Amino acid sequence: MRREPSHSTRRWILPAAVPVAALVLIAFFTLKSLSGRGSEITIQFMATHGLEPGDEVRFQGAVIGRVASIEASSDLLSVTVVARLYDDAQGLAVTGSRFWVVRPELRARGVSGLDTLVGPNYIAALPGPSGGAERRSFVGLDAAPVVERIEPGDLEVILATSQAGALTPGAPLLYRDIPIGAVLSLGLTADAGAVEMRVLVRQAYRALVCENSRFFAQRGLKGSVNLSGISLEVDSLRALLEGAIEIATPSPDKAGAAVHTGHRFVVASRRDDEWALWQPRVPIGNELLPEGTPLIRPRRAVLSWKEGSVIARRHANSGWVIPLGEEIVGPIDMLWPMSIDDEAPDDDVVAGSVALEVEGMRVAIVEPARRCGGRLAARAIALPAARWDPARVRLPEAGLTPEDCVAIGDPAQRPVVLAAGLLTAAGSKWAVNPALALDDSWHGAAVIARGDGFLVGVLVRADDEWFVEFIQTKP
Repeated sequence: MRREPSHSTRRWILPAAVPVAALVLIAFFTLKSLSGRGSEITIQFMATHGLEPGDEVRFQGAVIGRVASIEASSDLLSVTVVARLYDDAQGLAVTGSRFWVVRPELRARGVSGLDTLVGPNYIAALPGPSGGAERRSFVGLDAAPVVERIEPGDLEVILATSQAGALTPGAPLLYRDIPIGAVLSLGLTADAGAVEMRVLVRQAYRALVCENSRFFAQRGLKGSVNLSGISLEVDSLRALLEGAIEIATPSPDKAGAAVHTGHRFVVASRRDDEWALWQPRVPIGNELLPEGTPLIRPRRAVLSWKEGSVIARRHANSGWVIPLGEEIVGPIDMLWPMSIDDEAPDDDVVAGSVALEVEGMRVAIVEPARRCGGRLAARAIALPAARWDPARVRLPEAGLTPEDCVAIGDPAQRPVVLAAGLLTAAGSKWAVNPALALDDSWHGAAVIARGDGFLVGVLVRADDEWFVEFIQTKP
């Protein structure tokens, strides 16, 4: 027979269970609280610049930790800041991460740290390389880094000049007034006989730097007085405030060999007017693509025609086409008057009215374009400028499996990264995730694979959706 516990036994079990459960709950919440506190790192600064315990640690505007304490060193020459990083910011506690105290700065590139004028100071952070060794102690920077990151394919050269003038770290390196790098640092040579600068050239433009390249400083301000009054000359406001270095490179037969990191140049005292006429004609790459990848340059084109049997009206489509060998390739509606999804041209097109404007030419079109995959077509028009090598065209490596790519259209706009996660196989093409906001100006842009720099397709707009159409190079 089952024995029921007595009332006295039940009264003893219940009170005893209460403190045990309370202890379990206390232990649980204590461990959870400790696990959410993150880990501590120490950063040594020369000065705190008004930093206080409780101030934030930020990465790209997001709060990733807080200052726990600040202590002066025993020799009173520096301060040690203890910062506690949140759990999701543990990737910053690696070798190569950089930290600095943000404070207001006014430079020609813009104003930074303005939020610290009305709010508390904070520590800004840049993560080290992915997979770096774990590290808990760091030496902070005195100021924000001139460039956030130096990539493996970038080039660093040394420039020597007699005077620094208006040059400061961060001053741009320009080619035809386009920034292609920056001055990383400058100071006196070991014998104080000259000023020496370390200058970064981004990977995409390193082909512009050869043995016979010439460097010269832009004028900050130059004046003269004569009978007609006072004359002042300034190259740009940027040159006036922080200086700028320009580079000129001669044609390939006079440029000399390519240079490597550490190569030394002497900055010319003045610009030679002849340098502005030099045409190096070297392929320019892109920092988003593998080193040595030439820069593809789609051409802006307009296809126009007339429609109507009684009253003819002119219509036009605009977009990009790609010079590919002796042909140009692009969306079908850029090379023949038809809707992007039609199988045949419109019946109302007036004969002899179709024309294609591209690269300064107007070409009369009388025959349909050759289909070369999906919604793409090709037309036998050899453009005079540089053309893309058909040998650098391929279909996706693993069937239709998406891969990381870059879309390149207007050279004045930064290329758009088409991450594999934003692409979905859709028949014989990739569909682009609508989360990637694209406007009509990308219709016909070239799509280059980030893995090997090959042309894999063309960006096409169809019914307010975007697709990467693959190029079939063979008829």
